[in-house]
Amino acid sequence: MDQIEKKWLVLYTRPRWEKKIDQALKDHSFKSFCPLLRVTRKWADRLKSVEIPLFPSYTFVLANNYDIAKIMQISGVLHVVKHCGNPVVITIQEIENIKSTIRTYTDIEVVSVQPYRLGEQIKVKDGLLSHHQGTVTAYNGRLVILTIKNLGFALTVKIKPEHLSRVGEPLQNLRAYQQV
Repeated sequence: MDQIEKKWLVLYTRPRWEKKIDQALKDHSFKSFCPLLRVTRKWADRLKSVEIPLFPSYTFVLANNYDIAKIMQISGVLHVVKHCGNPVVITIQEIENIKSTIRTYTDIEVVSVQPYRLGEQIKVKDGLLSHHQGTVTAYNGRLVILTIKNLGFALTVKIKPEHLSRVGEPLQNLRAYQQV
C-alpha cells in the first residue's frame, strides 16, 4: 500500500464497539464508515427499532500507513485486518456498493463464506447431531446438506455452516483474514 495515498482499510474492533469507534474516528478527523441496519427487537414489554452493525466487530476507515499508529490509539480498535502481512484494502466501489445495498434493501443478512466442497467430510459442532461426521452433499452459502451414514441409515439434514467444522479442524470459527 502506498505510504501517502489514503485507502479504505478494515478495522477489527471490540465486540459492540463498532459505532463508538466510528464516532471516535470522525472525532479524530478520519473518514470512516460503519454500515448499520435498522432492525426491530422484541423485549418482554415492547418492540424497539435499533441500529446494528452490518458487519459485527468491523469498521472501515479511509487512511494511509502513517495514520495506522494514530488509529491504533483509539480505544476499542484491536487491529487493522491484514492478509499476507498487508492491510486489507477495500475499493471505493465496494464501499459504495455496501452503501447502496443498505439504502435499497431492508432485509439484509451477512453470511460467512466457507467454501465447503461436495464430498468433503465435516463434523457437527453442536445441536442434536453434535459430534456426528458426515459428507457434504450440497451447499448453498447459507445451508449445508449433510449426509450422516454412521447412524445406521442415510440421513440428510440442513445445518447452518457455523454449526460445522471440517474433520480434523479445531472447533472454532474460521476467518478468511486474520491478523498476521
